[in-house]
Amino acid sequence: MLDGPFVFVDIDTQRDFLEPTGALYVPGSSAILPQLARLTACARDRLIPVLATACAHRLDDPDPEPFPPHCLVGTPGQGRVWA
Repeated sequence: MLDGPFVFVDIDTQRDFLEPTGALYVPGSSAILPQLARLTACARDRLIPVLATACAHRLDDPDPEPFPPHCLVGTPGQGRVWA
């Protein structure tokens, strides 16, 4: 068994990536949602700290190329999926 301090790292689990209606949906990615819910609950139940990242763009950002606009600040697509 693992011993020591733990942290749960939650990377870019946002609606634009994980929901079929998202601006940059990754086909099949919604299949991880049940496991994400289990992992999130496990961390919460064991008081394991969560480190979460989020993609955030503005329409005038050069960064999203060659991708379409996605995870625009303040839009529903930038929001996290809640597992």
